[in-house]
Order: sequence, then C-alpha cells, then structure tokens
Amino acid sequence: RLSNIHNIKIEISKSWFMVVQRMTARFFMVHGEDIRSWMTIPFYAAERAEARWQKLTRAQFDYFLTAHHHQQAEFHNIIFNGSWVGGSEFSIKKMASAGLPNQTLFSIHPKFGITWRRNVVLVDPSESRRIPVEIYR
Repeated sequence: RLSNIHNIKIEISKSWFMVVQRMTARFFMVHGEDIRSWMTIPFYAAERAEARWQKLTRAQFDYFLTAHHHQQAEFHNIIFNGSWVGGSEFSIKKMASAGLPNQTLFSIHPKFGITWRRNVVLVDPSESRRIPVEIYR
C-alpha cells in the first residue's frame, strides 16, 4: 500500500534484531520478548540486555529500542515503544497490562541525536476500551 509513496522507505530485517543508522545516530531494534521483567519492572533487564547486545554484536549503538512490554517508557538511551493495539489478549492474560494504543515519535538531529519525543495516543482517551465483563463468563 505504501509502494507509491516515494519518501517512505521500509526496511525489513533478516534477523530478529536490526541495527539502523540515521544521520549520526545508531539504533538497535529488537522486539523484546526475551527481556524478562523483575517484579514487573523491565528496566534493569533492559539495561542488561542492551549491554549484552553491544558486546555480542560489536555494533556500538546509541539507542536501544524495544516494544514487547506494551507500555511506553524511556530511561537513559533505552526506549520502550508503545503498542498499536494497546491491550491484547496476550498482554491482558499474561501480564494484566492494557495501556492505550500509542507509539513513540521522535526527531533526530545530526549532531545531538534524539532531540524531542512525543507519545502519540492512537485513540481518543475518553473512548478507551475496557475489557468487557462478558469475556469472563
């Protein structure tokens, strides 16, 4: 559907991770299902994963991007992207987590890397979906 839009380039990784350079910033992208939370908090595990990937791939990168946890979050140079669907059957059942559908949008400066970020909510928050009680019957 996007093939006729010439200023959009889609890159598909041949692996379960991808290292992409935009301007002078290098991004390591991985889905993140292997990043196990500790006491439901994924930050420590993400820092350890980032360090292991830096060493394993020998690909020095500036930002570590992941998405599996269905919640937008950010600390240091690690960015957890949100989820297009918000809560899914998996996130609700396995993690009891269902945030609003959202995505992280950011801008890159050639000298300073990421200079601003926005958490873009993909639905009207006043119309947020709740889990219907009927599914529990």
